[in-house]
This record gives sequence, C-alpha cells and structure tokens, in this order.
Amino acid sequence: MSRPPNPAVASRRAPRPELLVAVVLDGNTAVEVQALRRALGDRRLARIAPHVTLAPPTTVAAEAMADAAAEVMAGLHRVARRHGAVSLTLGSPTTFAPVAPTVHLPVADPDGDLAALHAAVCRPPMRVERRPFVPHVTLCSGMDPDRIAAACDLLAGYCATLWVQRLSLLVRPAEQPAWITLDDVDLDGVRTVGTGPLATELATGTVVGPAAAALVETAMAGGVVAPAPPPEPPEVTPAGRAPLVITARREGTVVGVAWGAAVDGIEALHGVAVDQVARGQGVGTQLVREWQFRRRWRAARPSFSR
Repeated sequence: MSRPPNPAVASRRAPRPELLVAVVLDGNTAVEVQALRRALGDRRLARIAPHVTLAPPTTVAAEAMADAAAEVMAGLHRVARRHGAVSLTLGSPTTFAPVAPTVHLPVADPDGDLAALHAAVCRPPMRVERRPFVPHVTLCSGMDPDRIAAACDLLAGYCATLWVQRLSLLVRPAEQPAWITLDDVDLDGVRTVGTGPLATELATGTVVGPAAAALVETAMAGGVVAPAPPPEPPEVTPAGRAPLVITARREGTVVGVAWGAAVDGIEALHGVAVDQVARGQGVGTQLVREWQFRRRWRAARPSFSR
C-alpha cells in the first residue's frame, strides 16, 4: 500500500516564483545582442531579455511575493536616489568554460559604478551572492563545448557602449519559463515633493507596477480615470522609446500614477489615476508636472552610443 502524499514535502517540491534584479538592455544594443543570441542558438532567447544581473534569482513563496517585491522596490528606489546613469562597455565575447559552458559579453566597469549598484541591491530579501561579482551579458548558456572557441573567435570584433539608466525587478512566475519585468525605476529618477504628512515620493520608470496597476483598475471600475490635462506640445522622439510612468507614494503606499508612451514618434501623456484618499491634495497636478519634466529630461539624456 502506497503512502499518502506528505503536504509539506509536496509544497517544497512545487515550483515557486523567482525574483531577479537586473539592468535590462534596451535600444540598438539590445537588438544587436538578441541577434547574437539567436545566431548562437540560445535556448533562453524568448525566456528573458538581454541583461546584466545585479542580484541573482531568488526563490520566493507565492504568498510572500507581494511583500518581497514591494521591499525590493523600496530598496531600488533608495538606490535610484543616490545613483545616476552609468556608462558601460560590452567587450568581445568570452566564456566561463570549463566551469560553465557559456558564451558571454564581459562588462567593463573601470570606475566601479556597476559594482556599487550590485552591492547596494544584492541584499535581503534577495539572495546574497557570495561569489565575486563578474558583470556580463550572457549570449548562450549550456553551449556545446566544441563550439565555444569558434563562436568567440567569430564574434571577436564586437563591442558596444551603452548607458545604464534604470534598475529592473523581474519575476518568473511559478510553472512558467519566461521572466517578465514586474517593476522598474530610473537611476536619479526618484525625488520627494512637499513636506510633512503630504510629502510625496515621485518615482520615474517604464512599468506600471502591481500596486499602481491595482489602483488604476479600481479607478477605472469607479469611472474616475479620465484623460489627463493636455501636456505642453509633445516633442518628436525616436520610435520605440520606452513608456514613461510616474508613480506617487506616501509612506510607501501608492497614491497615484501617470503614464504615457510614444505613438507614431510622438510622446504623450495618456492618463492619470489618484487614490481616493489622496484626491484634492494636488497629487494629480504633481504627477502631470513630473511627467512633463521627466519627458524633457529623458529626451536630453543619451539612450545609447556606439
């Protein structure tokens, strides 16, 4: 007679979601790196965007995911207050073989800026990495060892310079192979307006995070989300520019969000939602002004260079 399943053992064996803090590549560099990954037959091509890991994948219990993600993002916001954009250079492909059969692009960090970001974000609830930090962008993992030397030789002339402009929190849901961006924040993209009980943190990013998404859903259900006041004449921006999202928080709680994106090369504010408890306190006006300011500020910053 077989034993009945042990719920505790079954729970330990069940897949759990994971969190990862990374610099996700964008712009032309991301397109190039994806092409290199495809050429090398990377099996994870559709599972995760090209990136530099800052805090390694960390398993989190499903019931603790919301609190863990909120804690990590609070930490990333503190980091984003202190650190600005960082210029990095991706070097010619190399490998971790024979330790691991990979092909990757090493990341030059001569001033230690990326190492400082790693030290600042690689802390609980994320898993603390004990091994030395070796920043890199993986092109192919689990590669046939007989092909590694040829791949590195073929791509030896590749290099790229890019600006690291934001920190991203990625999640791999349980029983799903793909990583998705749960939330993010621009470096030098967090500031506080107002004082006392009305002090409001305004954070810039490209993603409407879980708490902000819930606020928008509630506002839409109540019929209170309407087009925001028209911004000043929009500037023509390169097609494909990342969305622009401003999230307002008070004492760690989301109280409002403004979002917009480029359509046909024109960047425009699409909407604003404010929590009911914060309405009539200027949060909506603060969000619109910050969105307009960050639109100009982002357009003035270099997105990538060669």
